[in-house]
Amino acid sequence: MLRSSQKVGPCGAVPESAAKTYQRSETLRQQTGNLDLIVVTYNNILRSLLPVEKPLVEKKLEAIDAALQKAGEAALSQVAALSLSLVSSSLSSVLHVIISST
Repeated sequence: MLRSSQKVGPCGAVPESAAKTYQRSETLRQQTGNLDLIVVTYNNILRSLLPVEKPLVEKKLEAIDAALQKAGEAALSQVAALSLSLVSSSLSSVLHVIISST
């Protein structure tokens, strides 16, 4: 919905809250992509570990697991907050257009 409001930009004013939400969504998308890349790389390392190597790095792996879990939870809460903000901004934009056109 926000992408469609971006198309409205040249023809009419895009509410500032919608523009800020769109900017945050791009940052969040990049951060989520980076987190996915980290997880894929980490999983590849786990798959390639030999059984004799695992006890040597077990404590480090547990620390990485905890950090990835925390990062995943933080990303999920940001997505939820962004979704609420997006819905709120979209509704405000729609109401503004409806009120302006009447």
